[in-house]
Amino acid sequence: MEVYGLCAVCGKGAKLVTCPLCGRNVCMNCYVAGACKDCLKGKK
Repeated sequence: MEVYGLCAVCGKGAKLVTCPLCGRNVCMNCYVAGACKDCLKGKK
């Protein structure tokens, strides 16, 4: 099932994936290397 909504990192409306580390829904631009950008930077 595809989920659409607002990205928890950048706030843009898009198709979302769930970050396995923090559980937030993020867009594909903010999801890299298996986690969201905030988790990769150590913010979450």
